[in-house]
Amino acid sequence: MDVKEIHEMLKKTLSPEDYIKLLELMMKDVEKMIEWGEKN
Repeated sequence: MDVKEIHEMLKKTLSPEDYIKLLELMMKDVEKMIEWGEKN
């Protein structure tokens, strides 16, 4: 399964509110990875 298929499955499975929460968590993870990359 590729990323696009997983994304489509999640959009269909999760409520809009839960989907937004998931995206916000993913964005926080990316921000942490960027911060880590800048420090190292």
